Amino acid sequence: MKKIIVPEEVDYNVTTLVILVAGIIVKFVLGTRIEGSLTKSIKKDILKEKDVKGVFDLVLNDYGPDKYLGSVHIEVNDTLTVAHIDKISRRITKQVAEKYGVILHTIGVYSINTKDMDIIEAKKKVEKIVFSHKEILQMHGFYLDVKDDIIIDFEARDREKTYRDIYDAVQKEFKDYIIAITLDVDASD
Repeated sequence: MKKIIVPEEVDYNVTTLVILVAGIIVKFVLGTRIEGSLTKSIKKDILKEKDVKGVFDLVLNDYGPDKYLGSVHIEVNDTLTVAHIDKISRRITKQVAEKYGVILHTIGVYSINTKDMDIIEAKKKVEKIVFSHKEILQMHGFYLDVKDDIIIDFEARDREKTYRDIYDAVQKEFKDYIIAITLDVDASD
């Protein structure tokens, strides 16, 4: 007959250490949302760049205390050259690294149509439809013939329904177009 031995005393220090280590591992694997004040400050500084009209999709990967790698999208007029956008991108990368210690390895670009009044009017109509939904935090990346991103608040009761309502309303307004809307992720403030 086998005998089961039950310890009379539990070593709470070891148990606490195991729970603490497990918590750290879970945090590392799942990740955490970056502090809003940091992302807001970075976006605000990027927006000070003369030709930048909007800053979106800032994603920072945390590699320990004060060690961030990230990416961001900027919105600029469609009349800028690649050479000019490259200069803007390099200035932003340098400024953010010096001020915040954040390395922006990628700066993507959303182009704002400034030349075609029909497209400009279409954007205004789409914005009216999109922002008629209180759950919408922002809309960016609008360019006819290119995907458009909308950001729906994670607190929204039914994100899919909001998305479907917006899609249907835009499709109704623009019957001759194929509508492609990306349900984007609200990764940072």
